[in-house]
Amino acid sequence: MCKTMQVIVDREREDAEVAKGKRIALNLWKNGEHDLDKIAQTTELSLEQVREAITEPCSA
Repeated sequence: MCKTMQVIVDREREDAEVAKGKRIALNLWKNGEHDLDKIAQTTELSLEQVREAITEPCSA
């Protein structure tokens, strides 16, 4: 695989992992876990990403 293609694949994989973490963060929030630090640690997201996950419109 050429280097450019590998960069694209890696970026898409990372985006998918972040999206999955955000779905998990939102589920944790909806189920009563409101400690953002704990959610970030559990999902391996940054605090900013956790905030985005719980405040983005149409997150379901």
